Amino acid sequence: MALLAALMDQVFNFQSQEDQHQALQEAVSHFYLISQGKTDSCHVYIDRHENGMCVIKYIGSKLHV
Repeated sequence: MALLAALMDQVFNFQSQEDQHQALQEAVSHFYLISQGKTDSCHVYIDRHENGMCVIKYIGSKLHV
């Protein structure tokens, strides 16, 4: 689990952003822009959706759906 957290830090680079609120706003904005392409399977779309949710949870927030 620690390795996963370290990888997420590197990929999303949240540590370098000065404003955590800005990082959250960007993650939420990217999450809401997720869409299923014409050639994407349902599984690919669900993976993108779950990855977006993981990013938002990692930052320390949640979406109110």
